[in-house]
Amino acid sequence: MDRQQIPLLINYASNPNCLGVARLAAGGIVGHARRGDENLCAATLSLLLDMAQINVGVINDVLELTCELRRRGWDVIRTPDTAESGNDLLSSGDIGVLISTCHNHMYLVVNAGDQAEPEVADSQSLCPYPRRVMGGNAVPQTTFFLRAT
Repeated sequence: MDRQQIPLLINYASNPNCLGVARLAAGGIVGHARRGDENLCAATLSLLLDMAQINVGVINDVLELTCELRRRGWDVIRTPDTAESGNDLLSSGDIGVLISTCHNHMYLVVNAGDQAEPEVADSQSLCPYPRRVMGGNAVPQTTFFLRAT
């Protein structure tokens, strides 16, 4: 359903101007109601999804956006460390979801060339940057990924 829009989503998320506009708009929408960047990442990603004509509306909660994407038919993909050999390889356009007791976060994989440390776009930077999927160095492990169908 949303799969054909993924190249456009990656294009917007890889462009510092588009990502910056989404971050700025998300910050204004979320305002003081956020805890750190936890809600800003979901709002930024939902705005990028809307830019790419994957119309989810502005959702500023990681769990709510995850549920909306699942409702739209996005598949759950396991992290590379838990995937069966040869299955569930990351793809550009996958959305990483981190759910923990102290922090939730989500990001878009813009380049999955390195399965352990793909390039991602999120609310934490204006440009894509490498992020360790399995965590480490104060970065928690990604719980799972979502993939458009």
